[in-house]
Amino acid sequence: MENKPRSIRESRYRTLFEHAPVAIWDEDFSSLKKFLQALIASGVQDIREHLESNPDLIAEAIRRVRVRHVNRVAREFYGASSEEELILALPRLLDPTASRVFIDEITALAGGASTFTAELSTFTLSGERRLVQMQVAVLPDEEDTWSRVVVAFTDLTERRHLEQSLQRANHHLRRINSDLEHFAYSAAHDLREPLRSIALYAQLLQTPPPRNAGIDMETAIGYILQNAGRMQALIDDLLAFARTIDSDDPLQCPPCMPQSVLSEVTASITGAIKESGSKIVVEHDLPPVSVEAGHLRQLLQNLLVNAIKYRSPHRAPEIRVSAVCSGRQAVFCVADNGIGIAREYQERVFGIFDRLHGPSVEGNGIGLALCKKIVEKYEGRIWVESEVDAGCRFYFTVPLAT
Repeated sequence: MENKPRSIRESRYRTLFEHAPVAIWDEDFSSLKKFLQALIASGVQDIREHLESNPDLIAEAIRRVRVRHVNRVAREFYGASSEEELILALPRLLDPTASRVFIDEITALAGGASTFTAELSTFTLSGERRLVQMQVAVLPDEEDTWSRVVVAFTDLTERRHLEQSLQRANHHLRRINSDLEHFAYSAAHDLREPLRSIALYAQLLQTPPPRNAGIDMETAIGYILQNAGRMQALIDDLLAFARTIDSDDPLQCPPCMPQSVLSEVTASITGAIKESGSKIVVEHDLPPVSVEAGHLRQLLQNLLVNAIKYRSPHRAPEIRVSAVCSGRQAVFCVADNGIGIAREYQERVFGIFDRLHGPSVEGNGIGLALCKKIVEKYEGRIWVESEVDAGCRFYFTVPLAT
């Protein structure tokens, strides 16, 4: 009769254990406790240091842990059809770093703790790595033998993936906010000059002669239209840049043929090519890439226009376009024989509004910043190699078509 209440308690425990909503192991640490007590009796004062110095002892300590039962959620988590299958597979499911967690665990228990919590990686029977939080609790008994230890696992894999996704999103938002702050400052600065010119010439038109002598109406209107055009170009470039950094365009795109895109670009800038006497050479066939055609068009057009704009006064412009395959990426090169860029300025050229030339050279300082944002969207990079008066070689990488 005395055993009946105990068997009832055991039955209730097993029912709760089996149907618990988390993965639970029912383990017996009594042999492990005797092992640790023997080490201490032999003169070992620091369990952690002793185990770390003797890997064979760690293996022996692990062997002394006896698994009684594994509940339904644990079996499903590991993909096991039975307790026996999972218990037999346990040694090969532990991540190599699990031994360090095990040392931390038994050091804490040997020091008098009755609970222990840690994160560790484990493998399922199919070989999938999962991140779990392990919570160990030694259930008290009259003789304190560690004969009943409950180990619960909580799967953290999806939670950690979500945390990492949030971190990436926050990093992306911080970058966008930084760019937008730069927009606000730089756009206000660059728009101020043409606005001042428009206001000045509009005021001259309102002033009766002879105070506006020397400035006829046609000239004043010409200046107003010219500065209004500069403002429009700046606003258009800003909008293009903003769309690129803030869009959710997919990174995986259908194959794009650079040769065809380059033909469209050269056709659109025919006037600049003829006016400057530029020669554009494609050194060999350009490989298909997984890039939106509009993005590749912006990349090539900005680089070609820059090469024409910053041509040398001493020689006819010659621009060479090439691409080579490197792993899963295509490495494009747009090389010119123009005025070049000093080494100390080669990083600055990719900054928004960061122009190295005065107002004598047309442009808003957005073209290369736009190229950088486009390339980064495809997880590529862009850089320049150059010397003063020795031309530039602009490189960028984008994914090859699959």
